[in-house]
Amino acid sequence: MSQWLGIVVSFLLLGCTPIIATEPTHVVQAPAKEVRGQNLPISAYATIAGQRFELEVAKTPQQQQTGLMYRTSLADNRGM
Repeated sequence: MSQWLGIVVSFLLLGCTPIIATEPTHVVQAPAKEVRGQNLPISAYATIAGQRFELEVAKTPQQQQTGLMYRTSLADNRGM
């Protein structure tokens, strides 16, 4: 009987311990970095079926890897 009383008192005391509140952590996200496509100078021209195209030539490996990635538009008479 005294064992049960000890267990019950232990649970009662455990229930009386204060709860330690922690401040909620706020995660601040950095603003998204704007990624723009590359705009290379016109360095070549091509005529296909009578239509002339202005070409941006990617000369370096980095320029070739990027290519037209991140470009949102390209004029009708332009190409790479």
